[in-house]
Amino acid sequence: MDALRGALAQRLARRVCKVCSTPVDGVPGDEQEARLEKTYGIKQTVRAHGCEACGQTGYRGRCPIIEVAVVTPAIVQLIQSAAGTRELAAAARAAGMRPMRDVAADYVRAGLTTLEEIDRALGESAQAAAPEAAAETETAPHILLVDDDVVIRKTARKLLENQGFVVVEAADGDAALKRLQTDDSVDMMVLDLGLPKLGGREVLRAVRKDAKTAGLPVVVLTGETEERLESQLMDEGADDYINKPIDPKRFVARVKAALRRAAS
Repeated sequence: MDALRGALAQRLARRVCKVCSTPVDGVPGDEQEARLEKTYGIKQTVRAHGCEACGQTGYRGRCPIIEVAVVTPAIVQLIQSAAGTRELAAAARAAGMRPMRDVAADYVRAGLTTLEEIDRALGESAQAAAPEAAAETETAPHILLVDDDVVIRKTARKLLENQGFVVVEAADGDAALKRLQTDDSVDMMVLDLGLPKLGGREVLRAVRKDAKTAGLPVVVLTGETEERLESQLMDEGADDYINKPIDPKRFVARVKAALRRAAS
């Protein structure tokens, strides 16, 4: 305990492209934007579009959303007394910690990124949304789960099916691509990066090059921790990036958010 000086958490949000982004006139562009403004309590100030400079994504570069908690004597006492997470969070904020949500909101106000992007990075509105995914559409979304680890597939499948999703599986990249060519019902792919035969990055590139699957939402799931990996994968076409081991609430929230963005 004496050696612990603090804790840091980080997410990366994509920065809007300076070439094609436009300021917002204060009126939400669509229902999703209006919902996000209500969820986060702030107004959209800039809107991403897409051009040659940003690869038609609307984004270029990154904004680090960083939350830093310094361990004070008061926090040490709380830890030693087995205090709950709410008490610890309150003590950290009292000591000067700025929550990720506040940091992200500043980026939106400054016109550096969008509400949609911080929602992707933080996944908050998906966690707060009352309706389950299956209730929001006439047909439950179909998710292709691609991972060579049987335990990971079993865990992820249970989490998704509990939310009303229909899950189909593939144990390697070749099987995943074949499934996509023969199954038109797939609405999203959750893709492991470290696959045998054909790796996850190769699968992602193949999906984005094929006109049939170019618009398919792809959430990458990986145990790798290289700092630059998330930004690299987003540049290569991933819609989101989730670290292993799977955090149930965060995993489900990010999947829902990616599906919602694809439907908007």
